[in-house]
Amino acid sequence: MNKTLKNHTSKESELKLTELELMDALISSESRYRRLFETAKDGILILDAETGMIEDANPFLLDLLGFSKEAILKANIWEIGTLKDLIENYDKFLELQKKKYVRYENLPLETASGKKINVEFVSNVYAENNRKVIQCNIRDITDRKIKEQELINAKLKAEESDRLKSAFLSNMSHEIRTPMNGILGFTELLRDPLISMEKQQFYIETISRSGVRLLNLINDLISISKIESGSDDLCVSVTNINDQCTFIYDFFIEEAKTKGIRLAFSKCLAKSEAIINTDREKLYSILTNLVKNAIKFTNSGSIEFGYILKEVDASKPSLIVNSHELEFFVKDSGVGIFPGQQEIIFDRFRQGMGPRNQVNEGTGLGLAISKAYVEALGGKIWAEKNKSNPLKAGLSNAKGSTFYFTLPYKQEKD
Repeated sequence: MNKTLKNHTSKESELKLTELELMDALISSESRYRRLFETAKDGILILDAETGMIEDANPFLLDLLGFSKEAILKANIWEIGTLKDLIENYDKFLELQKKKYVRYENLPLETASGKKINVEFVSNVYAENNRKVIQCNIRDITDRKIKEQELINAKLKAEESDRLKSAFLSNMSHEIRTPMNGILGFTELLRDPLISMEKQQFYIETISRSGVRLLNLINDLISISKIESGSDDLCVSVTNINDQCTFIYDFFIEEAKTKGIRLAFSKCLAKSEAIINTDREKLYSILTNLVKNAIKFTNSGSIEFGYILKEVDASKPSLIVNSHELEFFVKDSGVGIFPGQQEIIFDRFRQGMGPRNQVNEGTGLGLAISKAYVEALGGKIWAEKNKSNPLKAGLSNAKGSTFYFTLPYKQEKD
């Protein structure tokens, strides 16, 4: 009898020990789950699978959406403002119940403050304590989407750059052949000993123009090649900007007269004040490119260029601390800037379009070279379409554009 009682007591003790072990394991498991729930770096929602009531939300989700726990608990999933786009009504929730698994890879949600975020939403239905619950995992993928878009933009930009370079190289064959044909063809015609003096002069002028065009092409290619490779160093020296403007004017005045264009320039500094430290050749190249472009796109009217001295806006950050800067301008009454071209005209291998979308003669590198030079000298460059004057409507000088660029006013000290 005692032996039977002893065995019974022993089994009862073992059973109690097993129950305690199971209880400890359950508590440990619950504690582990709670730690994971509380420290997870993804948002977690626990829903009642039958009613859609929110039973729990972890701190990460509350922080992500900007809600207090009290505001979310016992609310229906389709009533929460941030989830309206996902579950608009009870029918959507029934669909979620039926599928038992729903995944949204790019769901836009709105936080309590009205901020839009992109999330990845995954929900699973599972059993817990003899009832069904739904666990929704919500991951903020805003940074991922930004990086994906940056990669897409970089790919598109690379493809566009490749397309432009291909078109540029294709155009180069025409740009090289045309002046070469002019030089070779008219050189051959000069061999005729019986040609008149007038024809001879015409042939020589054509050869000269073709040679200048070919030289400009070569210079542009060399310049852009140096810019691309980063080997185009600055050569800063004492420069008189008044003399630069006078030289540009004298260089282009005959070409302007030939097209019937009035060319003028203005300067606001005395000779002693117009002496600055800058790269003389790059300043000459910038002004030459802009005036040459103005003449190319202007068939009548006027072109004016020059500079003014301005105070630097102290509120704008600048790498070069200077109280004043020079603002150069080239204003024309030509065809103006066509829609959509105000930004891209400074890109490499692009050209402004003329009337009827015809591409004009040239490499399309002049403005890109000018932009690179201006920025290397510490300035900025931009273009504006001239405002129409109602009193001059219909006249050529009611159109046109103005190109601006700035340079630091670093005056030579004695």
